[in-house]
Amino acid sequence: DGTPEYFKELAEKHQNITLVLNETNRRVAGGRNDGIKAAKGRYLAFFDNDSTVGPKWDEIMLEIFLHNPSVGFVGRLGTTFFDFNQPGMRLMSPVNDPIQVDVVSGGATMIRREVFHEVGLLDEWGMGEFWHEDSELCLRASLAGWHSYTVKFPWEHKYHGTYKDEKGKAWFDKFQSNLDYIKKKINKNNTITVYRDYHGDD
Repeated sequence: DGTPEYFKELAEKHQNITLVLNETNRRVAGGRNDGIKAAKGRYLAFFDNDSTVGPKWDEIMLEIFLHNPSVGFVGRLGTTFFDFNQPGMRLMSPVNDPIQVDVVSGGATMIRREVFHEVGLLDEWGMGEFWHEDSELCLRASLAGWHSYTVKFPWEHKYHGTYKDEKGKAWFDKFQSNLDYIKKKINKNNTITVYRDYHGDD
């Protein structure tokens, strides 16, 4: 669809852009791991290709990191689990003041580089094609003492697709399969219930 050519032209015009083109689809975790390896900054930002950000998004996120050295993740959407021993969760609506959560959505997030140095990259081997690679990383990092926060900043997400057709059902099955994998890898004898809010800003 002309995407590689577009980014090649963009990289030629801007010297601060490092372009990584994969010959095969590395999926979310694999592609982002390639970007992590190529990046040089202390704070790495990730956005899904169906989202856009507005002015000062980076300043808002960076301020949280600068005021708390234990913050590893800052995201636009986040989830807090009531109790790891009981099914349940609470979706934290982003507000102007940062709120600590258990996991943030990788669709709009910034991560401190030291997190990857300490706990490793995104899990691209056990997580399947996509979904929950961000949750797994947040939970794995929390065991090492890193915290996640959600905060409101200018961001828009283009909603698309449906879970009612056969393709949507197949996607949901992968969603649940990855969640089951996290339970075994991170939580073992506990229960995690995750709800991903892609249907409203607040």
